[in-house]
Amino acid sequence: MRETREPGVGGRGSEPPTSGQEPDNRQPTTDNVNWPLLYAVVIGELAILILVFYAFTKAFA
Repeated sequence: MRETREPGVGGRGSEPPTSGQEPDNRQPTTDNVNWPLLYAVVIGELAILILVFYAFTKAFA
């Protein structure tokens, strides 16, 4: 019995895609991300965590 394999699945991946398949060249888009706002939120969260841990240190040390 002859094994039939689906191209591009399993194995070492050395087989190029067949003419019916195209490689997935999509890149994630960052057009809708407000980076300054995201950075401000992350820095704000870190500042809050620092204050909370400082308060715990002062209260229970």
